[in-house]
Amino acid sequence: MSSLDLNPEQGNNPSRNLREDADFGRQFPRDSFYHRSSDRTAKNKNSKVSISEDIMLDLVYDTSKIDQASQLEYWADYVCRTLTKLQINKIDHAEKGFRGRLSQASFGQISITSALAQESEVQLTREGIASADEEFLLMHLQYRGKSNIWHNGRELDLKKGDIEICDCTQPYRLRISGDNSPLHEMLVLRIPHAALAQRVSNVHELAGSFIDNSSDMGQLVSQFVINVWERRGGINEELAPQLGNQVLDLLSLALNSTGAMSGNAESAARTGHLVRMKRFIDDNLSDGALTPAEVAAAACISLRYAHKLFKDDGQSIAGYIMQRRLQQCCTMLSSGKHQGLTITEIAHMWGFKDASHFGHAFKREFAMSPRAYRMERGSNR
Repeated sequence: MSSLDLNPEQGNNPSRNLREDADFGRQFPRDSFYHRSSDRTAKNKNSKVSISEDIMLDLVYDTSKIDQASQLEYWADYVCRTLTKLQINKIDHAEKGFRGRLSQASFGQISITSALAQESEVQLTREGIASADEEFLLMHLQYRGKSNIWHNGRELDLKKGDIEICDCTQPYRLRISGDNSPLHEMLVLRIPHAALAQRVSNVHELAGSFIDNSSDMGQLVSQFVINVWERRGGINEELAPQLGNQVLDLLSLALNSTGAMSGNAESAARTGHLVRMKRFIDDNLSDGALTPAEVAAAACISLRYAHKLFKDDGQSIAGYIMQRRLQQCCTMLSSGKHQGLTITEIAHMWGFKDASHFGHAFKREFAMSPRAYRMERGSNR
């Protein structure tokens, strides 16, 4: 067996124990994907492993479990499932099969995926963009090896620790290769636009943003993300969303302070005002008497200017407050941890004074009542 095999414990004949994949109409071995909690819990095919529900689980896909003829197809399928619909091509066509191992863990609004694979080229095309059901960013952190990326008219060479932001409403091309090694590894953060829009103004301007690992801020961000990833096995699942928010806070701080985004000093000042106002709103959502004037005062700007900044960002102050309150209510309604609270109690917690007003606003935003949403997504109290 080659020393480059990703999984030295090759299982039984891969033609056995096939599972039919209804979404893709193909068959892959059941052992080609599995959950892994941490290094302390090994995968054992001959016995049932008891895994604590409090520890985060990885979703892992490994091509070493697949026959060589199907490895690239399998890899492309599950990269598409995990990130978005991407086209993947081998660089070395003379080599048989495709070596790759994909691991993913969720941290609240974001997910972190480790893609360990041989040299290849990845593309997001117009077709892939059209198939997405939400707008999101992919943050590429070079973990091992090197890569070259083209996005939004900009070409970048990434070395270990460097970060690049792709806006998946635009095409991109990524060529990844090992640095004196046949394998490379990339950490990819999948970030919904809405999650970063709470912290960074004009999210669409982030396309092609670059954070250099040689800068102090770049090292801080990349090392924090790497530490979260490498220590995920011991993280309590309830803490994962908080860590995800800390990653977003640190990333937005780097983007706003390092000049990673294009723009002049005036643009940076406007972004700073908007970020401060959005943070103030998030910190005071439970205050049912929160007003636009208080939001403007928190950023030390006039109410008229505050309204203009939000309008330029595509929304109003009142609209943003409503959106954030509804998002927080959705989170609690879909969580079993809050099944002891009534819908009215949850609404009051996030600043809604009137249950009827909350119900109408919720249905207008999500096309269903809060009760129906709770029954579909969470507990049906």
